Amino acid sequence: MSTKPRPRLVTCLSLAVLTFSAVQFASVLAWLRLVPLELTLPAWYLPARSLVWGLVGIVAALGLFLGWSWSRRFTRYSAVVYLLWYWADRLILRSSTTARQTLWFYGGLQFLATLLILWVLGRKGTRAYFEE
Repeated sequence: MSTKPRPRLVTCLSLAVLTFSAVQFASVLAWLRLVPLELTLPAWYLPARSLVWGLVGIVAALGLFLGWSWSRRFTRYSAVVYLLWYWADRLILRSSTTARQTLWFYGGLQFLATLLILWVLGRKGTRAYFEE
């Protein structure tokens, strides 16, 4: 845990990651309450995916906020893995018309969000905050 003052961008990033995590947990509840649909995926995949990313988000947000030294690396890798998973999920697993129509827009937003996370975590002040 860092004793240095937390940079504002790290605070904003931790709140953004916490929001991402809350959306993932809300998605789990939505999928569990949804009437059975005819899906090309196993019924457990979507709630399990959201649960995993919600838990990853909680760990990352808590680590960023508290300044744990490992959380900077964890968040960077998690953001890149999420981006890769997002594209794989959209291109391989989902073949609906809506998924194809929104692929480039949401994929572009995800790419920009990942770049923003990497930029914040790569800044000199942020690196100094997490170094012990």
